[in-house]
Amino acid sequence: MSFVDAIVLAGGEEGTNKAFYRIKDRYMVEHVVGTLRKSAVIDRIAVVGPKDELEPAISGIVDYVIEGTGSIVTNIILALECFPEADRILAVTSDIPMITKE
Repeated sequence: MSFVDAIVLAGGEEGTNKAFYRIKDRYMVEHVVGTLRKSAVIDRIAVVGPKDELEPAISGIVDYVIEGTGSIVTNIILALECFPEADRILAVTSDIPMITKE
């Protein structure tokens, strides 16, 4: 089986970061990362966003937490640097809590 590394974009506009909206008892980013972890094909996960806020919530369940910038393109490039040898990478946003492991 071929594995896929994942990038989760968890940045947001100043003052409104959907990654930290709560659904029941967890942040939206926790739902997304938790679902990725349940997938049989996902190997490593890098999350890009406000590192100081993300680390307490997800540092134990992701491989990398990267301080984001104001640019989505730059954030993707920063995360890609974590996976230089990867053949396939899945990029998702942190505001899709209904994502499934399939």
